[in-house]
Amino acid sequence: MPTTSSYRLSRAQWLVDWENAPRDLGAQIDWASVDPARVDANGKKYIPDGAIMARIVSNGKLIPRRDVAARGNALGTEVAVGILIGQANEGDRSDALTGYGLLLGGVVYNNLLYDFGQANLATWKTELETNGLTFVYLTHQNTAAA
Repeated sequence: MPTTSSYRLSRAQWLVDWENAPRDLGAQIDWASVDPARVDANGKKYIPDGAIMARIVSNGKLIPRRDVAARGNALGTEVAVGILIGQANEGDRSDALTGYGLLLGGVVYNNLLYDFGQANLATWKTELETNGLTFVYLTHQNTAAA
């Protein structure tokens, strides 16, 4: 018996206003510097949608800001430069060669960001602001009937 799969494509749930949100043209991920503990069922590294990202100074590639912090800034002095739009998957041939896009400002739901609850989140938000990025952080509340 044949089986079918259904997919529901949607925009980032943490982003309030997609149309007025400035974005960059994309950058590649430095997969060698991504935390090796974050792997999917196939053993490939991934970075969740809504992760705050840093740019590695030496090669211009992106890495999750939390991975820089986890290594005690062993990579250098990388700081937050944007929020990842869409999940990044190591070795995914369907992803663009130009890399993954970053949100460079706008209105976001703070409590739906991947890094919500991280001890360094306030520092990373300050880094975004210092880099000239303007974000407005709202709190998402689910008001749907249970």
